[in-house]
Amino acid sequence: MNKEVEILGGCEDVGGKPYMRDAKGSLVPLELVKAAHKLEDDTVRTIMHHAVELSDEIDRFRGHTMADLGEFDALLMQEYALKKGGKKGNRTYQTFDGCQKVAVQG
Repeated sequence: MNKEVEILGGCEDVGGKPYMRDAKGSLVPLELVKAAHKLEDDTVRTIMHHAVELSDEIDRFRGHTMADLGEFDALLMQEYALKKGGKKGNRTYQTFDGCQKVAVQG
């Protein structure tokens, strides 16, 4: 495959020839796809790649946060017989000075 195809992604090799799939699902020979469409395709694929990576990072952050708060809640209950939150499961945690807050809505 040529370098242009490798950079673009979204291309399929059929019999040694590069094709791009259009919105209808048809394979279009790469040389018939307009340069502007190739550029747009590449731009969208790059943005979506970054979005997926960021979403995965947010998922990891949420998992760590929930684990940390779960451990904190267990410690509060064990050491001080205190329970955070109300009947609906909403909880708010904040710094002593009140300048920073973490809210969990159930």
